[in-house]
Amino acid sequence: MQTLEVLHQPEYFGFYIEDDGQPNHWSDSAGEEDVKSGFCVIRHGVSVRVLSEFSKIPIRIEYDESEIPVGNEKLWDHIVECSFEVRGTQIRLTTATSKTPIAIIPARRGGYRVRIHWGGQLTGKDDGETEDFYLLQFWPSAEKATVFLKGEQRWPRPEQAWEREIRLASGN
Repeated sequence: MQTLEVLHQPEYFGFYIEDDGQPNHWSDSAGEEDVKSGFCVIRHGVSVRVLSEFSKIPIRIEYDESEIPVGNEKLWDHIVECSFEVRGTQIRLTTATSKTPIAIIPARRGGYRVRIHWGGQLTGKDDGETEDFYLLQFWPSAEKATVFLKGEQRWPRPEQAWEREIRLASGN
């Protein structure tokens, strides 16, 4: 198994997993799904929503030729598995505005699974700082279904303490 660890400065609360051989066109409905579910799948990519907008977040990437076992589920707040297609020779992690990838994973043409793990989802502070962290596991697969392994089908980010205080102070 190959591993890679990166620190990412989020832009607009997320990042993208994309096939380098196919330009992706993220629609407004994809953004709505991202906000609702914490991720959005299109044919050649996946967008991933994160808790942080300001804090650098660690992302661990694992890649293997066969399915990678789910690790310690207690560490994660939410785990989802989904599929996308690759037409090029790389899977790239990208941001909303930068042309320079966060990370590059070698790939070959065909179907892939990605298991997305969200951790530290209750770490939001009043000043917007967070301590969230992520794990992405990739392997070739023809499987197409999206599977929620831990958590629900809604955005995995729970209401933060500072948001709850604002909501209660406003009487909602």
